[in-house]
Amino acid sequence: DYVSRHRFLRSDQLTLIVAGSRQHLIRRLGRLYHAGLLDRPRYQLQLPESSGAIVYCLTERGRKELRARHMPVFPAPPRTRNAATALRLAHDLRVSDVLVCLQRACLLGDWFFFHHHDWQTLLTGTKPDALYTLKWSTKPRLKDKRQRVTVIPDAAFALHDGDEGAAYFLLEVDRGTMPVTRSDPSQTSFVRKVQAYRESRKAGVLWKRWEVPGFRVLVVTESRKRMESLQHATSKCFRRGRSTMFLFAVADDLLAVADPLTAPWQNCMGEPAVLVSKPATESQPSQSLPGIMA
Repeated sequence: DYVSRHRFLRSDQLTLIVAGSRQHLIRRLGRLYHAGLLDRPRYQLQLPESSGAIVYCLTERGRKELRARHMPVFPAPPRTRNAATALRLAHDLRVSDVLVCLQRACLLGDWFFFHHHDWQTLLTGTKPDALYTLKWSTKPRLKDKRQRVTVIPDAAFALHDGDEGAAYFLLEVDRGTMPVTRSDPSQTSFVRKVQAYRESRKAGVLWKRWEVPGFRVLVVTESRKRMESLQHATSKCFRRGRSTMFLFAVADDLLAVADPLTAPWQNCMGEPAVLVSKPATESQPSQSLPGIMA
C-alpha cells in the first residue's frame, strides 16, 4: 500500500515509515519482487544521486492483488520501461523524500498524515475507492488577460491534530529545470504556477471539489540560491510583496532537521515559518486511524 500510494519508493525510505526490523522489510520486498508484485525500475541505475538503496514500484499484478483485497489503487501502475521514466524518476523520488520525511515526523509526533486520496476520510470517515492524481483548471489573469492553466501539484496532503483541526498543503518540488518567469505568459514558468495557485484559492476550487477550506503551497528546492530566486519572484506576485501562502525550504536542509514540521521553512519574505504549531490534545487517537498508514 505504501509503494502504491507513493508510486516510487526506495527501500531506505520505507524503513523510515514502516515499523519493525529493517532486514525483515528488505527480505519481504525481495519476495514481493520475485513474486511479480513489485518492480525495480532499471533506470534507477542512471541516477547520479543514487543512495545504493533499491527503488520499487507496483506492477500490474500487484495492482490487481491490492484491488482483490479491496484496497484503493491508481488506474494503472507507473511506467518503468520508457525514456520518460529516466527523466522523471529522480524528481518522483525527491517528492517521496519530502513526503516520507514529513510522514515520519507525524508518526514520531502528535500529528496524523493524510495523502490527498484520504481527504474524504477526514470529511466523512469513509475510505477512498481509488487513488487519483490531483489536478484542476483555473484561469488566472496573466498580463491583463485571463488564461486557462491546468494545475497538477507534485503531491498534496493534510496534517491532522487528532481532534478537529487539519492543515492542508500542496507540494511543489523544484529541480531547477523550469524558468522562474517568461516573457510569454502562455508558456510554463514558476510565476505562472504561483498565479494559478493564487487564483485557485481565490476561486475556492479545492473547497468546491473536496471541501478543503484553505491551503498553503510548499516549495522545496535543491539550493539556497534557487530558493531565494523563487522567493523573490513569488513576493512580486502579491501586494506589498508579502504573503504566507507559499513556504520554501532547501531539500537537504529539510531532510536533515529533527522536526521538519517546524523548520527550516521560510515564507516569500525570507521570514521563518512553521507548517503546524497547535499541539495535539492529550487524548490521542489510535494509530490505526485511517490515513496514518497511507
